[in-house]
Amino acid sequence: EARALTFPDNSFDVVYTFGVRMHIPPTSIYAVRNELIRVSKQWILNIECLNVTPVMFGYDNAAWYRNPALQNKVTVRKVWNTPFRTKDTRKQYQVVLVEKLPSTNNE
Repeated sequence: EARALTFPDNSFDVVYTFGVRMHIPPTSIYAVRNELIRVSKQWILNIECLNVTPVMFGYDNAAWYRNPALQNKVTVRKVWNTPFRTKDTRKQYQVVLVEKLPSTNNE
């Protein structure tokens, strides 16, 4: 359950997702984001689909972290918008590298 991970705060040097967020409904997405931030020591790397289909939710992954409520917790370091070569050539992925700011590492 991504909304309530069982790991302690600051458990991982890097928290990584690839093709996960597209399956999370909008009602749960902020809880999941907050959990990724909570369990990360410093870095979060998301590689996620931007497309919306009948079975996927598309998100602007960089905007997910640029929320004003998070301005003292994380900063987006790099964003790449790229069409990865996959079986489904219609999918476009966004790669987002996020840094958790030091003030939140000791919460």
